[in-house]
Amino acid sequence: MKKMLFVLIAVVAMNANLFASSYAEMASVDENYVENVFSDLNQLENYVVNHQGVTLNQLKLAGNTLVQNVQNSPVGALGVLAINGEPPLGIPSFLWGCVLGWVGILIVYLSTNGDKDEVQKSLIGCIVGSASAILFYFVFWGMLFASAASA
Repeated sequence: MKKMLFVLIAVVAMNANLFASSYAEMASVDENYVENVFSDLNQLENYVVNHQGVTLNQLKLAGNTLVQNVQNSPVGALGVLAINGEPPLGIPSFLWGCVLGWVGILIVYLSTNGDKDEVQKSLIGCIVGSASAILFYFVFWGMLFASAASA
């Protein structure tokens, strides 16, 4: 038994070492590549700093070349995509409300910028979760009292 356990630990240790080396390669960062990708954004930032009061919409209307590759992405208060009809973090809004209750409703509201459909789904989830918890509570205590009465 000890030999089998030792062999199992040795195999796991070897595999962990192999995985660690492949993950180290994936986690390496090419700083030159990152600088090249963000060079347009750095130029736009410098322009905005030097020209106080200019907005992105003004630059787009003027046809400035600095904003030709810039897109407005709808980002909510929690930093997740807030596209209408898309739940926060890819988790259905019903589950946010069902599992987290009013906190889940608040998360959905803030992350989707008040998308009524998603907030309604989380509210329904909150109601279902609360009703399930109340039902479980009464069933549990009913079974407990029934077993105590029959004993």
